[in-house]
Amino acid sequence: MKKTIYTIIAGMALLLAACDIETSNNGDLDGLWQLTAVDTLATGGHADMRTSNITWAVQGRLLEFKRGGDGFICLFTHEKGHLLTGDIRVIDRDNEDPLVSDVHAVYVKDYPYPTLAELGINALPEDFKVITLTSSKMVLESSLLRLSFRKY
Repeated sequence: MKKTIYTIIAGMALLLAACDIETSNNGDLDGLWQLTAVDTLATGGHADMRTSNITWAVQGRLLEFKRGGDGFICLFTHEKGHLLTGDIRVIDRDNEDPLVSDVHAVYVKDYPYPTLAELGINALPEDFKVITLTSSKMVLESSLLRLSFRKY
């Protein structure tokens, strides 16, 4: 009986030692966010975006921007009250996810593919100040826009 218990304990220890658990330090930032409003800082303009089907998804170090099923992916940093995007790529596995060089370019011809500007990104890289971040609401501000989100 003792031999069986020791064997089980040793097996569990080996199993736990073999697992490399990676966790995210993003806190409330992780998750799926729906863009609900865009405010233009220079003019005070406001656009209700609740029906736009634009989402941002955050997991680990990856940030994905989408309208419907099409979009972009990038690595990001989130520190000292800022969210900084970097190396944004078109989600196009067949073409090795090409790097984006123009926020206004359409990357898939003859198809209603969004531009980065339509998804709230107007610079490469884009530096957002995090105005609000809770478990259900996020407000980001760039040099041009204030983006408001709700968490799904």
